[in-house]
Order: sequence, then structure tokens, then C-alpha cells
Amino acid sequence: MRSSACAPQAKPFLEHKSTDQNRFEPKHVNGFGSPVTGAGQQVFPIVHCCPPTSHDIRTIGISGLRTLDGHRAGIMQNLKENKVSICIPTRNRPHLLRNMLDTIFSQTYDNYEIIITDNSDNDESRYLVESCADSRISYHKNEKNLGMDGNARRAFSFVSGEFFTFTADDDLWEPDNLRRKVNFLRRVPQVDTCFSNAKHILMDGSPHPHPFQTTYRDGVEAIADPYYLNPISLHFPPDTPLFVNTLTGVYRTVEYLPLLIEFWECGSEEYAQWYLGLSGRQFGFLFDPLIIIRDGDHNWEIQTEGNTLTNYRKSPETRAAQLNKIYTTLHEKHGPELKMVDKKTELVIFTFLVEQIGQEAVKYIKNFPLINVQDFNNYIIERNKILKNGKTFP
Repeated sequence: MRSSACAPQAKPFLEHKSTDQNRFEPKHVNGFGSPVTGAGQQVFPIVHCCPPTSHDIRTIGISGLRTLDGHRAGIMQNLKENKVSICIPTRNRPHLLRNMLDTIFSQTYDNYEIIITDNSDNDESRYLVESCADSRISYHKNEKNLGMDGNARRAFSFVSGEFFTFTADDDLWEPDNLRRKVNFLRRVPQVDTCFSNAKHILMDGSPHPHPFQTTYRDGVEAIADPYYLNPISLHFPPDTPLFVNTLTGVYRTVEYLPLLIEFWECGSEEYAQWYLGLSGRQFGFLFDPLIIIRDGDHNWEIQTEGNTLTNYRKSPETRAAQLNKIYTTLHEKHGPELKMVDKKTELVIFTFLVEQIGQEAVKYIKNFPLINVQDFNNYIIERNKILKNGKTFP
């Protein structure tokens, strides 16, 4: 399953006035570093995006991540400087994979490797790779179907670059996608991942009837506050919301490869998204639409028992179980790092579950140690009072 901070949320108990998704006003310009430019390229300042002052948002330094240090030590030994490892799990879609590879070959940044792991039940993707005759492609046909999650984790096991990215086999990239993101990470050492805006299309390549509601700003870059990926912000957008596409980011391998391997235990990039938001880690964001995302039923599929794929839009029970697993796994593996978790956070996440399955969500309440059922009921009563008066909540 693929997700981002812009993913549609379940309807709240009471409708409230939506905020202007196209409006984003940075607070000030941060003057560190020197932008890398090419011939004829306009130089733009790096914009530091601050959260609304009405929220007490704390941040922690890069040294705040400690749980995965043992894994990092092993990863660091063999990484190739400046190389980007591009991970592409695939299954039975050679025609779409061909289009994806064409956009990679057109990149203005060429220090990369392409890692393809294949769950296909035929050899069409292998023949496609052979026809490319490009030594930068590393192709791995699975002896058996590893499922969506296992296929992704196997791709990660071959990463050798200082940076890596994960992409669906049906997406497309603009030529400057890698160069812009790698250059940002080189210039901004305090962030470990960089995302960008995206265009939204249907499976046949036509424009999506409900495209991402965002603002494209040529050349503008931002150090975005993790508040914008916090579940509270996702459920109740701040006065100056920032649309954040968190698909196909470029990551520093040492810092994030172990985390991305973990997130496929939950089958969703939301795991990494919530980690960023709840641990207080800033991230890079480019306002240009550097990737193109296809929207199909497969984007909403979750791997369940026996490698079965279930469309969570059609199975609220499956979606609730997944959201519960994302939070409980993060809490188990990274509890001390989740500096932003408080009672309100747990109330909002538990609300996600209630919106999916109603009263049945009570079975999950034990996994939220900071709240109980009475806390939740009081929270909803107060929330509904405020929303009924036409005010923003919280």
C-alpha cells in the first residue's frame, strides 16, 4: 500500500470547515548553505517552514535517533558515496515498468543503481531488463511469490548507495527528480530525507479527476517541520497547511534504511511518515512536482495473511487493524524517540480507528496506554461542541 500525508481521511464525526489547502506562508528564510545551481538555473532561498505558533511543537536533533545504531554501523561499511539505490518491486507489469525505467534513464543525475525484485509468474520483466542492456540494473527474480511486503524488503537488502529511494513500478519521474533531492540532502545535513510535490494521474495516464490539492512553486525548497506529518496535523490541518507528498522520497541510507525495512512489516509508507511526525525530525520538501503518481486500486491494497491483498477502502476492519499495527509497532520499537506523542496524539489516532469500525475499536484501546474509553468519550463530546459552533478543533 502507498500513502502520503495527502491521503484521504475518514470523515470526522461532525463536518468542519476545511482550510485552504492551497495556501502556505513560510515564516522566514533560513540563510545556511549555498544552493547548487547549473547554467541558467535561478537560485531560490531555502524556506524554513514553521508550525503554527499556537501549538507547542518541539524538535530533537539528528542524534535523537538511537534505536537503529547497531544496524547503521553495518550499513555504513559498504556504502558507495553519492550513489542512489533505486528500489523497484514489481509483479506482472512489464509495460508499466518499461515506462518507469525510461524516466529513470532520462535523469540528469546518473550516479545510481536500479534494484528490481520480481514477484512475476512469468519472465516478461526479465526479458525487459535484458533488453535494456544497462549495467546499472540489478535484477532479482524471486523463486516464489514473496508477497508485496517481502518483495519490497528483498529490494532493500541489495541497497549499496549512500542514498536510496523506493518507487512503485507504475510511477514516473521528471528528469531532475534525483538531482534536486540529492543536492538538497548534500546542502542540508540536518535532514535525512527529501520529498517533493507530485502530479496525480489515473492508470491510463489521463489526469486524475481529483488531483492533489497543492501549490507548485518553481524552484522553492523547504525544511519542513515534522508537525505537518504528525497525525494531529493530518486529522486537523493547521491554519497554514502544507500538502506533503511522502511517496518516493530520497533517504540517507544509514539513517533510514532500517526504518523502511520495518515499515513493510505494516505494509505502508505511513509507518515512516508517522515516525517523522512523532519523533520530531525535520525533512526536506521541494514544491516542484518531480514525480507522477498513478492512482489505482493497488494503491489501497494491504497484504494480509497468506499474502492476500485486501483493498482497505472496501474493508474498514483491515484498515483499522493496520492503523493499530502502525502505531503499536512504532511504540514498541521506537517509544523513547517518539517525543511528540502525548494524550492528544493517542486520542486522535484512536479516533481514526473508531471512524473505521465504530464501537468495535474498543478492542484496541489497550494498545493506547495514555488514554481510556472515558477519555475518548470526553474528547469527542468536547470536539463536537467546538465544531458545531463553526470553530476549528483542536
